[in-house]
Amino acid sequence: MHPIGKTGKGTNTMEKNKINLLIVDDEEQFLDSIGRSLELRDFNVIAVNRGEKAIEAARKRARIAMATIISTRVKPERRAGRPIA
Repeated sequence: MHPIGKTGKGTNTMEKNKINLLIVDDEEQFLDSIGRSLELRDFNVIAVNRGEKAIEAARKRARIAMATIISTRVKPERRAGRPIA
């Protein structure tokens, strides 16, 4: 897994011929659990715990095709019910 999460760091190397997933959730246990499960199913996983980190990760990897998974819980960084991006 390529965590960015708390530190804002992560690797920029992704294995070719795998589907790339960006997982965003504020619950660290969920990120760890789903990330490991998806990696066992041969996905490249980038896990982040905040919306801002997700935007940063997507921008850094703009040339890589990536699917995105976002949990349905309302994030603390939402303002007036609207997403930050």
